[in-house]
Amino acid sequence: MNPKENYLAVLRGEKPDRLPLHVANISDFLQYYYDISARQFVDDPALHAEVTIKGADEFGFACVTPVAYILLGAGPELGVNWQFSGNNLPGARGGIIKNRDDVARIKVPEEPAGYFKNYLAILRTLKAGAGDRVFFLGMGLGPHSTAIFLRGMQEALLDPLANPDLYPSYMERCVELSVFFGTHVLEVGMPGTFLLEVFLSPDLISPDYYHQHIARYIDRVVKHFQNQGLSLPNSFGPFMGRSGDKESQRLGRLMYDHFYGSKESLEVVRQAVEHALPGYPATITLSGRMMVQWPKAEIIDFLKQGLDLIVRRNGLYPSVRLTSLQPPDRPSSLIMADKVRAVAETVNSFPLS
Repeated sequence: MNPKENYLAVLRGEKPDRLPLHVANISDFLQYYYDISARQFVDDPALHAEVTIKGADEFGFACVTPVAYILLGAGPELGVNWQFSGNNLPGARGGIIKNRDDVARIKVPEEPAGYFKNYLAILRTLKAGAGDRVFFLGMGLGPHSTAIFLRGMQEALLDPLANPDLYPSYMERCVELSVFFGTHVLEVGMPGTFLLEVFLSPDLISPDYYHQHIARYIDRVVKHFQNQGLSLPNSFGPFMGRSGDKESQRLGRLMYDHFYGSKESLEVVRQAVEHALPGYPATITLSGRMMVQWPKAEIIDFLKQGLDLIVRRNGLYPSVRLTSLQPPDRPSSLIMADKVRAVAETVNSFPLS
C-alpha cells in the first residue's frame, strides 16, 4: 500500500501495511525547511504545492491538511487587513466590521479572487500532482471563523451579549460567505473536505455558549450542502458535545485534548481511545509543543507507549498525527526534521501483528 492507501485502510478500521502519518498546520515547517519566504508560500500557488508534495514524499506523510489562514477566503480580497511580520506567515489585524453599514459593504464575491483563488489553485495542483499517493484534505471556512476574521476575535465572541442587534446581521453575511467558500472548495473534489472552525475550541468557548449563540449558523451551512447531497461536516462540533448534556460535553473536551495532544498525556490517550471522532480514524497525536521542545528520545518513547496502548491493547490501527509543525526559524526546522524522521521510522517499523 502507498501512504494514501494506508490512511484509507485505517479510516475504514482495517489493518494497513504501515501506520500512516497525518500532518496539519505544517506551513511554517515547509517554509523554513525548504527555505522559501512567507510571501512566496502564500503568493505562489505552484511553489506552495511543490514544497508540500516534496515534504509529503520526503517524510512519508499519508494525510496532509494544507493550511495558511490567509488563503481560506477572509483575506485582503474581502478587505481584511493582513500583516506580514518578518518572515512569518501573515495574521489578520483587527476586524473591518464596526457597524451595520460595514456589514452592508461586504459582498459575497461573484468568483474566487486573491488569496482564496490561490488556495483553490494549490488544492488542484496537489490533487493532480500527488493525489494518487497522498490523502489531501480541503477546508471550507466556517461562518464563526469568518466572523472572527471580519469582526475581530474578542468582538465576535462578545457580540451575542454586548451587541445582540449587530451580531446576527453580520452572521447572516458570514453564512453566505461560508457557503461560497465551501462551494468552491468542494468543486475541487479533494478526497476529504470539512468545514474549518479553527476558533471552535473549548478553551475559548463553553459548550453552552456555543449551542446558544453559534451552532445555528454553522448548522445552516452544513444543512445547505446536505440539501444538495454534499458533505461539508463540522468536524469540530463534536468537541462541544450536545446541548445541555454535561457528560457528552466532558467527552467532547476529552476528545479535543486527545485530537490536539494538548495534555501530552498517555492517560488521555487511554481514555479517549475508547471513543471515535466522526470522520477520523483512531488517532495518537504528538503536539506542536512536543515537536519543538521535547528531546527526540522522549517523543519516541511517548509514541511507542501510545502505540502499544492503541494497537496491542485495544486492537486498533491509528493514524499518527503531527498536529502542528511550527519551528521559529530555519535552524529549528532542521532539528524538527530530524524528529519527524525518527517518528516516521518508529511508525514504519512498529509491528502490527
